[in-house]
Amino acid sequence: MEELTLRNELTAFINDYNEAELALFLILCRQIQNNELDNVDEKAFFQIKYSNLFLGKNYTSKELESLIENFYKKSIKTTLVDDLISTKGVRLGKKGDIIDNVPFYSILPNSEERVFNCFVNPFLISFIKEIIGNFTILDIEKVFRINGKYARKLYLLIVRYKNKADNYKIANPEEIFQIDFLKEIVGYDKTKPNKEFLRLLKKITGDIQEFIPGLNYDTLRSGRSISNIKFTWNLEKKIKSNEHIEKIIIIKENNKKNINKKLEKTLEYLETERNINSQILSENTEIEGLYNLFQNLSDEIKKSVIERAKEFYQAEIKVEKLNQTQLRAFELSKKSIILKIMRGEI
Repeated sequence: MEELTLRNELTAFINDYNEAELALFLILCRQIQNNELDNVDEKAFFQIKYSNLFLGKNYTSKELESLIENFYKKSIKTTLVDDLISTKGVRLGKKGDIIDNVPFYSILPNSEERVFNCFVNPFLISFIKEIIGNFTILDIEKVFRINGKYARKLYLLIVRYKNKADNYKIANPEEIFQIDFLKEIVGYDKTKPNKEFLRLLKKITGDIQEFIPGLNYDTLRSGRSISNIKFTWNLEKKIKSNEHIEKIIIIKENNKKNINKKLEKTLEYLETERNINSQILSENTEIEGLYNLFQNLSDEIKKSVIERAKEFYQAEIKVEKLNQTQLRAFELSKKSIILKIMRGEI
């Protein structure tokens, strides 16, 4: 089960996501923790405000919605479980029935309230929590500074154990992996000779030593053949007193600079927020007018518009029929879709 968890973690993090999308994945996973979601269908839902998505730069509403849309399209291709994990009590669909094995059922923007409605796969909540416990935003930032897919995957494998060792202050951290499993994790052809793989391992270990101080490995034999690889690395060294004082001075100077920068950014943000609020007020007036027009239509026409909205929603999430969870999601997004129909955008 530990090996299966590792495979799926690495699949989730290296599934063609860019840095902003990976940061978004971690933020959404943390929301699952913060909202104390559990394995109950009715509770597998949360809302997150546009303003709470801190992704390294200021996005407009449209840019943010576009980012979420692209992320969701990629996330439905990320199956976090396979047949082996069914022993852990995870519900699985038929082979090829992807919807039961993806992390999020839907992530839909509500432009009027400036929130995203997120429906989580309730059967994967415990698994998502396990993933988020092993990585940090900083780990993901480092991934994008490492060249090569093999080195990136090796880094993500080792860093999860490094984080645990740091937390428990293990004096001489080490971890042993079977060589065939290691090949699979980094995506190397298992049929190729170990000699070739060891040449690659030497190179990619060197590539990530900058990010994991003291990282090294030894080969372990079973008889004449190499069967396992043992990795070792250093805990963070204590800073000497003089170095510590110098570091504190540098930190204080940097803090002063950062405070000034943050003040400037805050003023810019307030100006932007004021402009956005003014625009939202104008848009809300138009929205309410359109929706009032819809409310005044005949029951027959309203029913037709709602059916069209439902068909559009089903096409968006790629299902033929909505289940109870998806119906609740549709009800939250119905007004937004109806407004698009009234504007002639759909």
